Amino acid sequence: MANFDIHIENSDKYDNGRHDLYKIEIYKDGKIFKILEPEGSALFLNSNIKFDSLKEGKYSFVYENLFGETIKKEIKVDESKTYRVSINPDYLLKKNKKAVFENLKDSEAKLVFQSRGCFHQGKDSIIIINKGKNYLIRERITFSA
Repeated sequence: MANFDIHIENSDKYDNGRHDLYKIEIYKDGKIFKILEPEGSALFLNSNIKFDSLKEGKYSFVYENLFGETIKKEIKVDESKTYRVSINPDYLLKKNKKAVFENLKDSEAKLVFQSRGCFHQGKDSIIIINKGKNYLIRERITFSA
């Protein structure tokens, strides 16, 4: 029987932060096999998950990355060994050749972000405005305890 050793890790090896991942759907041969979600008071999934006694077949791991894209990783299990599966919440599928700021022409872009820590959580945004050849930033930071 085969095993899965699932690692939730950053694709950017220089980023040591933990990114929230709330759900991974695992399919076997196109049918739902298991849904992984945080248990108890956990805010997000553990960084290492193991499954053993897996039968042969095609397994798909489906999750949403930090950018709202649906990522699907497929692994074909055809022998008795441990398969390492890397789940990267920070992996971006669609990459723009030009930065969003270069595409601004007399318009604006709103960047939304959130922060969570032991004693705070907050959500905020920054608006970047282009008027002619000038870039302006409008920001407001609010945190709640």
